[in-house]
Amino acid sequence: MVQLIPIVAIICVFGIPAVVIAILSWKRQESKHTERMAMIEKGIVSEELEKPEKRAKKYTGLRNGLLMIGLALGLMADSTFDVGAGWHGFDGWHGHAEFPVFAILGGGIAFVIYFLIVYRMEKNKE
Repeated sequence: MVQLIPIVAIICVFGIPAVVIAILSWKRQESKHTERMAMIEKGIVSEELEKPEKRAKKYTGLRNGLLMIGLALGLMADSTFDVGAGWHGFDGWHGHAEFPVFAILGGGIAFVIYFLIVYRMEKNKE
């Protein structure tokens, strides 16, 4: 019986929020569908119904890139600075933490480059 406590705890911690999120998203989709059907019955055509493709949010590449660069720089600072002992440089890194940190940093730089390319392409179209 005591061995079931961790299993039940894990199910409650992860299962209940997942079920709640699933129910809320299902209710949201259902209400959206009901609203659209009512609009169609009344003859109202919205822009959302005319253009089913989703418009891309502007600056998501920049936002994601800056987030990843900031995350990588924060991890690098956390790994290289030890408050009690002072500056360690990259020798202070424990294990192989530099591999995921630099992977995140590279991904962030790639997102920023992507943003710059898309921004220039949009500017040239105008």
